[in-house]
Amino acid sequence: AIVMAQNALIESSRRVVTTLNVIDKDDVSAPTIVSPAPWQTEIVGANNVVRLLYRIAGAEPRNLIQATEVDRWIGKSIEVNKMNKEEFKKFLGELNEFLKLRSVLVGYDVQSCDLSLWSALKRSELWAQFSATIQPPNTGAIHVLRWFNMMEQCKLVEDGKQYVAEFAQKKPRPNAAQKQQPVKQQQQKPQQKQKQKEKQAQKQKGKQPPADRNSKAKAASSASWDVGISKDYVGKIVTRFPPEPSGFLHIGHAKAVFINWKTSRDFKGKMIVRIDDTNPAKEKAEFEENILRDLRALGVQPDMFSHTSDYFDYFLKCCTRVIESGAAYCDQTPAEQMKEERNQRMESKFREQSVADNLRLWKEMQSGSEEGQKTCVRIKLDMKSDNGTLRDPTIYRCNVKDAHHRTGSKFKVYPTYDFACPIVDSLEGVTHAMRSKEYNERNEQYKRIWHIVCDGQVTPQNTEIVAAGQPLVLPNMFQFSRLDFARTELSKRKLAKLIERGVVEGWNDPRLPTVQGIFRRGLQLQALQQFVMDQAMSERNTEQEWDKIWAYNYDILDAKVGRYFAVSDDCVVVNISNVTPATSMKVPLAPPKYEQLKGRHKVLEVANKVLVERFEIEAALQKNESKKETRMILMSLGIVNVDKVHRDGDRLVSIDASYEKDNNNFKGKPALNWVADNGLNNLVPVRLVELDYLFNYVQREKVGDDGKKTNKMEIVLEENPNPTWFETPAMAESAVRLLSKGDIIQFVKLGFFILDKPYLGRKSEPAVFIYIPDGKEKYMSKVWQHLSKVKSGIGSKSTLNLQQQPSKKASKKEKKKKEKKEKKDKKNKNKEQQ
Repeated sequence: AIVMAQNALIESSRRVVTTLNVIDKDDVSAPTIVSPAPWQTEIVGANNVVRLLYRIAGAEPRNLIQATEVDRWIGKSIEVNKMNKEEFKKFLGELNEFLKLRSVLVGYDVQSCDLSLWSALKRSELWAQFSATIQPPNTGAIHVLRWFNMMEQCKLVEDGKQYVAEFAQKKPRPNAAQKQQPVKQQQQKPQQKQKQKEKQAQKQKGKQPPADRNSKAKAASSASWDVGISKDYVGKIVTRFPPEPSGFLHIGHAKAVFINWKTSRDFKGKMIVRIDDTNPAKEKAEFEENILRDLRALGVQPDMFSHTSDYFDYFLKCCTRVIESGAAYCDQTPAEQMKEERNQRMESKFREQSVADNLRLWKEMQSGSEEGQKTCVRIKLDMKSDNGTLRDPTIYRCNVKDAHHRTGSKFKVYPTYDFACPIVDSLEGVTHAMRSKEYNERNEQYKRIWHIVCDGQVTPQNTEIVAAGQPLVLPNMFQFSRLDFARTELSKRKLAKLIERGVVEGWNDPRLPTVQGIFRRGLQLQALQQFVMDQAMSERNTEQEWDKIWAYNYDILDAKVGRYFAVSDDCVVVNISNVTPATSMKVPLAPPKYEQLKGRHKVLEVANKVLVERFEIEAALQKNESKKETRMILMSLGIVNVDKVHRDGDRLVSIDASYEKDNNNFKGKPALNWVADNGLNNLVPVRLVELDYLFNYVQREKVGDDGKKTNKMEIVLEENPNPTWFETPAMAESAVRLLSKGDIIQFVKLGFFILDKPYLGRKSEPAVFIYIPDGKEKYMSKVWQHLSKVKSGIGSKSTLNLQQQPSKKASKKEKKKKEKKEKKDKKNKNKEQQ
């Protein structure tokens, strides 16, 4: 509620001054809001505070009857923890009946009473007992459970959880002296847990589901995790993952995370997550918060969390020391000229200026003066080197315009990543720096800067891993291939532009390759882990196809996902004469072969009016006509006989049929996907969303350095100008109402879908399901092939090259044919002359 009120005030530009005292949950005191002078009014108690925050946010209902209902339910919330077992059972039954046709307690949006009751149930031991006995679709308080799960995943609660997690991250860490004794005791438990996990992993080894024979999910046999790390590092190894908070983590980052995490776990060591916040012009606290959220989603819990900005004061001292030694200089060369000089391997005219002049300019930079803003610090490496990163790289820049999201305007100068990285790696005790291959040339730069700045130095203060006074040690360096995907842009700068222009809705858009985007699209963590493990520490750069990772995902989902029915709006009514207008039956969530779903059921509604896909029923009628057959199968129900077909010209209007309950002769009969319409608004309106690539490979004529065309063709990645978000309106069976956001199901004959927006009972706001690719070249069925609006293929560079090869071969063949004809004509002409 705090977060909601705060966001509402920011959006409306209003300001409300209050003092909020949030007391620890184990304390007898209650949360209290104190209004400012002169009133100094106290609002005491969680429910009252939440109600006030709702009113501050303008989210409380203005209708007096609804406001009274809110009061009533808050009163019920207070009573929950005072109820005995019988009273609670009765209350649960009444609440279940009340929520039968409702999504929330009052109105159409989550109110303070929903929050209060959800909170009360979450703390209730009786609810824990009763909820364990609820078995959807028809056993126990299923509607209460649906509402409770919806509350668990609603934005209000998610924002609150994230706020608490961020608040916990901001708590000051105890110093080394305070934590020296208990650390060993604390570390024993995680190690014990890790051993248990390893034992479990050994048991599970070899039990992965086999890849589908039609899929392309084949392990890369050349990939290996063995990078030659000595066994001497067992228990001592320290890896690090240093993301820049200039965007959300993407799938390329996920590879780096898993490699560092797995290496640290395999060697019973530690992993550091360090936010590389050295560029305030690009960085935001929002990005840092979401990086932490993404790491949790990836199942990674770092042993140490830090910021590069924790060491800003030390970097200043290092830079001063390097300037004093003559190994660095202050340069006022304009940026474009400096770039040209570096390309030409020309030394700057400032390179040999005196130490005194350099220190004076360094001081100007630190004060943020006009002269200081025109200056940068460069370190002397090798201006003649073939390696461009060694040509006196910049190590410090002046920035007075952008405030740092942690240090504010305290500093006017900021170190570059290249300067800060080797220093902070040594300070924090990193033993192995795993870097992607794009840093290959920078590895030599890393080592040279370390030798200039760190060699012979000691740790100035205690860190979580290294004690003060310990010599700084150069980390071992290992590299792995960069993870690139066909038709995919991983540059955070280019992704940010898509967001700024409104092409996508945000960093978690399911079309983006961000961690939040791919998980929102339905990718499972296990599939991502398996995909990265197949590549391991391979150094060979390859462009990966998305179909491979989606094939892994398919194998995981296929074994555990329930099956449901849906038909598009282009459907036909089948009137069944001998079926009760509105009834239901209990059916399994999946066929018997799926072990994980055994014993799980859904309620399938049956009626005398059912809807079937027009494309499918037309094909079935045509097939039956050729076989002189009149019967069809309604999946999960049984056989119906087609008595009469009604058409308006060539267009099929409806079908009259009769149900043959005792007929079990299913052989050779077409099976139809269907939903029952009982006339009581039981059907759930849905939108089936398909997504296309945001980028495409295109072939164009290459342009030279002089700006002129070269008559040579090149393949480049460009933004897709066509729509990439497609929706198909459809109607789903009523059991879909019980699903929550993030649930994954299979719509029979259509494919796997993830619920992005649940149905809350308003037809104007249908449920939104996002299609999850299956990694196969063929469609799941002809029905989905007919409905699907995305027809593009894989489209990798290699595919495009292959498409060009036949034309090249054809042109060579034509040329050869022409030469042969000319040779023959010449021979005939010579004969005639003779």
